[in-house]
Amino acid sequence: MPTGWDELDDVTSGDQWNIGNVRERMDALRSDPWKDYAKTRQRVTAAMKKRLGMTGARKTDEE
Repeated sequence: MPTGWDELDDVTSGDQWNIGNVRERMDALRSDPWKDYAKTRQRVTAAMKKRLGMTGARKTDEE
């Protein structure tokens, strides 16, 4: 469930919203939380991969 930075102090757990109360949550929002989702460009940079130990080609079970 999309959550704004200003809401984080009030989030009680990862399952705070569920199928039973999602409609209430969505109705309480002032705008569509997914409005700009498709416009957001993100990528995993080489530096990020390096920090995660993901450099180089993937190894397979055959190697």
